[in-house]
Amino acid sequence: MTYPLGGHGVTGFTRSTEGYGNVLLLDGINDYYDLDTPVDISNNKVWTIGFDFNCPSFSNETVFGSITDNLQWVRLTNSTTILVRLGSIMYFTVPAMSVNTWTKCLIASDGTNCKIYLDSVLSATQTSVSTTPAFMGRVGARALLGNKFGGMLDNVFMKVGYTADQTDANNLYNGGNFKDVESVIGATDFYHKLNESGTDTVAVDSSANNNDGNLTNFTGTYWVAR
Repeated sequence: MTYPLGGHGVTGFTRSTEGYGNVLLLDGINDYYDLDTPVDISNNKVWTIGFDFNCPSFSNETVFGSITDNLQWVRLTNSTTILVRLGSIMYFTVPAMSVNTWTKCLIASDGTNCKIYLDSVLSATQTSVSTTPAFMGRVGARALLGNKFGGMLDNVFMKVGYTADQTDANNLYNGGNFKDVESVIGATDFYHKLNESGTDTVAVDSSANNNDGNLTNFTGTYWVAR
């Protein structure tokens, strides 16, 4: 089955048989969602964020952003570059990411180094520096709504004060099969499984924090099977 993406003019996603539920399809034009409460990492350089993605192309696809600061984001810049800007700018050169393919991304900072794991493989490391306030509150766009994400997202989460390691990356990847995030790394600040359906406009938080995501501008079919 194919799913049209108006913002990118590309079709051709392949449905997975990994046993996951639904996922969220963002059109790359104006779709995004905001958390009830942005996560504050202003005074903490130790954190882990994760998400599964499937894109028809890589052209500055913003996965995380701030609601108020346009200079904070996590972005798939192109097929070999992931940009993390949480205070300082960190460009990560990674092995070429494939279009129309599910990939699990795990980004972990221990205060000294920031590492990116793609499908459990350590793919890049940079010095981790945070010099300005950072509040992650938006998924799919930046504060001024630029560089929107076009494609599918699943299992979006963040945990402050914790640095995932190689064992965590292996367990979360789980050979490409679904694995509940909190069963591996414990309680998170938010964990959106994105398994809603129909015309649901809230991405329900599966953590204990009830930090739901409120969908904006989604129309048509946007909850699709993985």
